[in-house]
Amino acid sequence: MKLLHYRAIRKLSTAKQLRLVNRLFRKHGVRYTSEDPKACRKSAAVIANLRLLGATRGGPKGYLARLCELPEDQRVAKLGKDFGYIRLKGSRDLSATLGLAKDAIALDTRLLQLLRAAGVKLPPRVQGNPEVYRAVQNAILSQICKRAGVTGVQCDRILFNNYEDIKQRLRGPKR
Repeated sequence: MKLLHYRAIRKLSTAKQLRLVNRLFRKHGVRYTSEDPKACRKSAAVIANLRLLGATRGGPKGYLARLCELPEDQRVAKLGKDFGYIRLKGSRDLSATLGLAKDAIALDTRLLQLLRAAGVKLPPRVQGNPEVYRAVQNAILSQICKRAGVTGVQCDRILFNNYEDIKQRLRGPKR
């Protein structure tokens, strides 16, 4: 897999950056990537995010250093606010991946399906409503993670990595 090096891509024109990012997304099968780089919102978001980091004092390291000064929940929220194409779930995924959060859960479709299969009554539009998202995440943290002695990120990874097995077990034995 070809890596994008921050300094190298920053030297390219915006049009070349867009074509490069889009081509790599398509080559690696990234979902929701338009064939036309100019029409691809995901590619455009990466370029906008690159600009944001370039305009930040200290670049990406400076951004992360200032982000780390915030409490965990504010770090997660700031990532979702500052970066294009990153919302509630994505900001939690990115925070977990970068080690910026311990008690963040990425409520993706699969996790929500597991909760529903386990009999949990969830409100509609969990993923699109910040207050509802936060309430569901906090309920999982307090009612499952704390009792099990795991962080939100650990719980998220356990459920993600064992999704098929858990889904099958929740359905019960085959008859």
